[in-house]
Order: sequence, then structure tokens, then C-alpha cells
Amino acid sequence: MDQVRAILGRRGVRAALLGAALLAAAAVRLATFDFVQGGEEVRIVGDGDVLYHLVQSMRLVTEGVAAVWRDPGLNYPIGADGHWPPLFDALLVGAGWLVEGGAAPDRAALVAGAVWVPVVLGVLTVALVAWLGRALLGGRPWLDAALLLALLP
Repeated sequence: MDQVRAILGRRGVRAALLGAALLAAAAVRLATFDFVQGGEEVRIVGDGDVLYHLVQSMRLVTEGVAAVWRDPGLNYPIGADGHWPPLFDALLVGAGWLVEGGAAPDRAALVAGAVWVPVVLGVLTVALVAWLGRALLGGRPWLDAALLLALLP
């Protein structure tokens, strides 16, 4: 057991294990990409939250930041104030902006960029969990936590 601790205590071994966890996280999150990207258009899958955030992102592009703080579709026909910052929607717009090469994204560019955001956020979350696990728990639990999260789609 002391040999395992000594091996896991090496910086290179920890980096390789973290890299393996990040690769596993990316593989799990990219497993459905053939289905999502397989047609002429990007297929939107999941629940209504996906469409909601895409609509809000398009409103952010076309109407500006002030528009997304009030949603006319919630509590229809009265509408409702959004009490959460539209940061995720802004991330989707940023991804669409990258796809469009720095110009304001249209719907197709927004969707093409948006499919990458959950993948990137998922992999970054695995890295964050590994770092927090190492900082707070020490030893090997950081690897267990990172691998567990990596394998959860």
C-alpha cells in the first residue's frame, strides 16, 4: 500500500491520471456526437431547457442583454422576470461567435457552437473536482471523484 501511495505521490503519475480522467470525460460527452451532428442540421436533443437556452441566446444576440432579464414566454401572456443572470446563454453566444469567426452568430452558428459548450464545461468540471478533491481531501480520493464524474454523462 505504501508503494501505491508513493507512485500516486509522483507529479507525473498524477498528471497522467488526470489526463486519463479528462480524456474519459471527453469521450463520454462526445459519445452522441454522431447522432447530434449526423444530419444536415444539428439535432437538438434533451428536454425543453435546451431549446429555452437557445431561444434566450438568440434573443441576447438580436435584442441585447436587457431583453433576457424578462422572458415573455414564461407565465404567458404576462411574462416573468428572470432572476438569474444569463451567463450560460452568454456562453452559448460566445461559442456561436467563435464559430462565426468573430461576427454576430445567426441561428445555425449559434447551434453549431452551442453543442460544444456542455462538452467543454463537463471536462472542465472534472478538472475542478480533481483539483478540489486534491486540495480538500489529499491522497487518492481526488482521482476517485474525478473518474466518477468523468464517467457520468
